Amino acid sequence: DEGAFGRTELYYRLRGRNFLLSPYSAERDSNNHATGARQFFALGSRDRNLIAGYRFDADNAKRIDGEQFDYYGHQFEAGLEWAFDEDLSAGALYAYKIENYSDASESADGEKRDDDEHQVITRLLKRVHEYVWLSGSYVFVRNDSDQKSYDYTRHITSLGVEVRY
Repeated sequence: DEGAFGRTELYYRLRGRNFLLSPYSAERDSNNHATGARQFFALGSRDRNLIAGYRFDADNAKRIDGEQFDYYGHQFEAGLEWAFDEDLSAGALYAYKIENYSDASESADGEKRDDDEHQVITRLLKRVHEYVWLSGSYVFVRNDSDQKSYDYTRHITSLGVEVRY
């Protein structure tokens, strides 16, 4: 906490991936390590912030036949979180990620796979009880790859309940 200026967050994330269903298989199983930092710039109060962040991550296959999916990535983030009052808040974040894949991803023309991913994440939170919040989120993801079979667009919505104490 940096008082009226805002706050800084540093984090590490370890995520294990285990693909069970077709068309995915054990060759996609991996461990993902990520380290990052976010700076929250206060806009007049602790729960109204501009956000800037950076994250480095690496995905490492658990099996040698999955090495074409190994990558390291750099993600840059910018966003806004805003509390309208103590019971209602919203947030929006844009993230741009560059993924550079391993030599094993080389296509027939000798090019290694490189992806650019764009994400827009929006969230609305409403307190319904002293410790209970309802949340609604929408996530837009577009992946642009130099290997066209890896281009995709996703629209993800989620509703949730959070208990905070």
